[in-house]
Amino acid sequence: MLDIGRCRVFDLINSGDLLSVKIGASRRIPEQAVRDYVARLVDGAA
Repeated sequence: MLDIGRCRVFDLINSGDLLSVKIGASRRIPEQAVRDYVARLVDGAA
């Protein structure tokens, strides 16, 4: 959805900019978390 690389996604997760949840051994990012992140980017650019 964001068209960014895996390393960048993990950087965003580690910095707290992108919310994720751990399910078993997998890390998942809820769709709403992506929408919230993009909204913050748009608000910051305005």
